[in-house]
Amino acid sequence: AFLANRNIITSYQPNKIQESFLPTDLPSLDLVSSSSVVSFITADKSIFETKVNGNDAELVMHAQHVETDCFRDKKFRNDTATMEDFLDVLGLSTEDISSLEGSINWPTFINSSVARPKTLIPIKSLDRLHSATSPADPEKFCQLCESIDSTGIYIYAKIGDADARGEETKGLSFEARQFPKSSGYGEDPATGIAAGALAASLHKRGITRNDFYDIFQGTAMGKPSRIG
Repeated sequence: AFLANRNIITSYQPNKIQESFLPTDLPSLDLVSSSSVVSFITADKSIFETKVNGNDAELVMHAQHVETDCFRDKKFRNDTATMEDFLDVLGLSTEDISSLEGSINWPTFINSSVARPKTLIPIKSLDRLHSATSPADPEKFCQLCESIDSTGIYIYAKIGDADARGEETKGLSFEARQFPKSSGYGEDPATGIAAGALAASLHKRGITRNDFYDIFQGTAMGKPSRIG
């Protein structure tokens, strides 16, 4: 249960005792049976303290939220990728975009960042969200992301505010999928910084309930996660 992309983690510290691992070793770490405080040290030397208890991990980040509107930012070159370019690569189209729902203005083609910029695109239904496919040409996808200064595309859809047991959740619930720019794999089952960026952009627009969000991810991969 990690709320950070394991490819950027270079070491961890269970119960404040330093032990170092390569990123590829992380899937074999057994934290499920213990309750501990883990300090993740990322490649850029950032340290995030995480409370791990069974299958639950609580990651506390203190970060500044920054947004860039990819439709309007004038610094982008003429060869900048459009939202349609990204949708096409993922097997989607503009017909799959979530439309305005009353006064709700979903964050659309926004680079949102609490650590690294993720591009937010709202999808109108869970079915269409799960119909998306990983980019067939990783190099082309990387170039598209670089043209808008993005580290990955985060598509998301509003879902009913109930958990797997049918109980109402504390806040608003979304299903999301993250396609990273160049991580060596097509999709990520759990992305804490992307979920944080989505929550920050939603909150900025007043789209909230109890200032809390449940972000479900990894379902389409058969590796479900919940970040809230």
